[in-house]
Amino acid sequence: DKDRLKTRDFADFESWYKVNNQPLTGDAGGLLQGKHLENDGIREVYTNEIGSLVFQGKTSPVFPPDAIIVKDTYYTDKNGGKGRRWNITVMRKREPGYDPENGDWEYVTAGPRKGVRYQGTMQLCIDCHAAAENDYVFTWK
Repeated sequence: DKDRLKTRDFADFESWYKVNNQPLTGDAGGLLQGKHLENDGIREVYTNEIGSLVFQGKTSPVFPPDAIIVKDTYYTDKNGGKGRRWNITVMRKREPGYDPENGDWEYVTAGPRKGVRYQGTMQLCIDCHAAAENDYVFTWK
């Protein structure tokens, strides 16, 4: 299926625009609901060039099709720093009409080596991201 997101579509995400200045830790809002390691994880967020324009305030706050956002989650090590990778989650803005009730976002989970495991309109992801302030995407100052 040509529309399926493949590892090659985000394999180099570490070279993309990094959204957060400091590693994201904890779960102050309680939205993680036991997912993404909550307080035991460290998260780094990246976006491709299309998405970076939105995060930088250079375009509309609604993400355009083909924007990709990657959340890279790590276990914390014994010193509270970044340990080994736990998993990767990805949001990709799809074409209008893909899932209009939920912002036309596709959600993807990938393993530590970036292999795609699941993708589509995953209800767990949708339920959490419905609480986001901007186009189903959480932002950090």
